[in-house]
Amino acid sequence: MGNAVVRILTSHNTNPISLTRMIYLLYGSDTYRSRQKLREIIETYKTKAGLAADIHRFDLEDDPPERAAEALKTASLLSSAKKLVVLEYVFSGAADVDELWGPLAAVRNAPETVVALWDGAVNKKTAARWRAAEKITAKSQEFSALDGATLARWIAEEAGRRGIVLAPRERFALMGFGPDTWRIVHALDKIALGATDIGGPEAALPDSAIFALGDAFFADPRRAYVLLHELLGAGREAHQIFAYLAGQARAVLAARASGEVRRPIPKDVGVHPFVAKKAGVAAGRLGKELIGRIQSDFLDEDYKIKIGLITADESLVRIILKLGGPCGRAEPARRA
Repeated sequence: MGNAVVRILTSHNTNPISLTRMIYLLYGSDTYRSRQKLREIIETYKTKAGLAADIHRFDLEDDPPERAAEALKTASLLSSAKKLVVLEYVFSGAADVDELWGPLAAVRNAPETVVALWDGAVNKKTAARWRAAEKITAKSQEFSALDGATLARWIAEEAGRRGIVLAPRERFALMGFGPDTWRIVHALDKIALGATDIGGPEAALPDSAIFALGDAFFADPRRAYVLLHELLGAGREAHQIFAYLAGQARAVLAARASGEVRRPIPKDVGVHPFVAKKAGVAAGRLGKELIGRIQSDFLDEDYKIKIGLITADESLVRIILKLGGPCGRAEPARRA
């Protein structure tokens, strides 16, 4: 293999992984996404190595660390090939896992060995081992729990990978699983097979309540304000509502752009036909400038939520109040 570079590109992480780097560390509370990345590293190595693939995989909750240490020290069966050593539960494994740091440091710059370290979230008990692992890795990536608009986008990406266009009710149900990405992908697989009942937590108010908010958002901001507080008071997640309304705003923007060229919204935009129809009505009622401003407001508020300047419920109130203010409402768009 020499020093050939292997790159991995995914929809969730646009940073390429080059297998010329020797030690990778994947960790975090979102074990589905970190496992997915680990599988990508293994499959990329196998594709590049072909028949010369030499993989050693150890679960440090069960496998003796000395076996893993021996694999790190032993040359590949084919002297011209790289070997891949995968160490799982490197923070939370056996009590004597610390004896691996020496062998790992020794292969840090060894061109014939690629190492992938994997574990879950770091806690007080495992922090020392995490710090030790960070010191010897060439690339470290944390997979934190997704929420809010970030989770909604990830769900849309995973649905797209399966060729699914999610109905609003399905999006709500999936968002109801919160950051449990394992349950979400299982539910998506069920939807792909035609299932209509994917389980999940039920909201205190029916879905019709949040649909009513979506309708009122563009037509009657005062009513939308009342409905928002009813939903929040009934226990609906603010991030879930924010993601829904942001999606509605994108749909209206897409409907407006498509209307200008007198074409339907492209299928790859991912707007459900029922939503597209309602978005077209809203786009015809609102001016182009107001539609663009609403979308811009959602992007600005989403950024503020992500960096912790504001909460999702506060952002929703700000957007609705701004929409209902003296500069928010626009006259119905006039036909040319």
